[in-house]
Amino acid sequence: MKQDTLQVEHSEISPADGPCIFENEWWYDAAADGKWEQVEFSEAGSLTARLIVYKKSTNGLSIVGMPPLAHTMRPMISFQSIMPKHAHTHVIRALCGLKEAMSRCDQFHYTLPPDSGMDSSFLLAGYSLKANYTFQIPPSSKIDPMSLMDPKLRSHIKNGNKRIIVDINVDIEKYMRLYMSFCKSKSLKEVIDYDAIRRIWEACHIRKRSAILTAVNCAGEDIAAAILFWDDRRLYYWLNCRSLALNDSTASSLIIAKAIELAMEKGLTFDADGFATREQGIYNSRFGMLPKLRIEVSLTNSKARLKTAIRNHFYTIIGPKPKKILLNIKNRAHGSKGAASPNVAE
Repeated sequence: MKQDTLQVEHSEISPADGPCIFENEWWYDAAADGKWEQVEFSEAGSLTARLIVYKKSTNGLSIVGMPPLAHTMRPMISFQSIMPKHAHTHVIRALCGLKEAMSRCDQFHYTLPPDSGMDSSFLLAGYSLKANYTFQIPPSSKIDPMSLMDPKLRSHIKNGNKRIIVDINVDIEKYMRLYMSFCKSKSLKEVIDYDAIRRIWEACHIRKRSAILTAVNCAGEDIAAAILFWDDRRLYYWLNCRSLALNDSTASSLIIAKAIELAMEKGLTFDADGFATREQGIYNSRFGMLPKLRIEVSLTNSKARLKTAIRNHFYTIIGPKPKKILLNIKNRAHGSKGAASPNVAE
């Protein structure tokens, strides 16, 4: 019988449109420096599933999840041609099989793409779900992106364009100098895998899937910058930073506006790729972006739950300042293993 591959994220488009950029092997190979693994499940050859994971150990816990710096992924499930009404049952069985294959791990974390369509399947397969959001603007050749913005923000951007230039370039080392300075000033230096950023950039650049936007003032100084990546459906506002010494918040607004413009020119959905704070979410909405639900799925065994509860209780007792000191010490101790990076330039 014919084998169909379930890619629920792409259910509204043809398979020729391909996976999201984070699901390409060249992406996670670069992100994990080849150290990714594949969790597999098979049921008599008629139902198969695979999940790309990256394994690490933190606080004595074994954790599996997406490769470093990937923001959304989903499992690949294949089954023999069946009636559509039965597909849900097959997906649940496949997810249960993957869960069993990861039973020796203490924690599992994944974030599904906004339109994965797999939320209820994960829930019924026994995974924990948590709601999170990204902000998007769908593609349109008939709408001026500036018309979508809050009037005050639109005026702010028009005035900013008079003194700041947004340059499109591919100078990753110039970007990294600003990014590393930003992370150092934010006490994030020890938890950033700068080599992974460079590897991912190179992998995307040679495939003509990336660009850097840099805001430059009249003195020729770099005020802010962001890396953009895109696939056949979305343009992602991936990693951004700014000069805290120059402290010009207008620059970040100009870069976002330019990124939205580029997405519209390419006929792609602009994706802010999540947000870190409530204030940033409100800020994104002023550009005319709409919130899109993307579900975080997880598994946590009793050992991990107990350790997490004890740690959280300890941090509650000691208060925020000692907690920050302890986290900085921890980051310095485990910095070589860290790869996660916030997409925020507050």
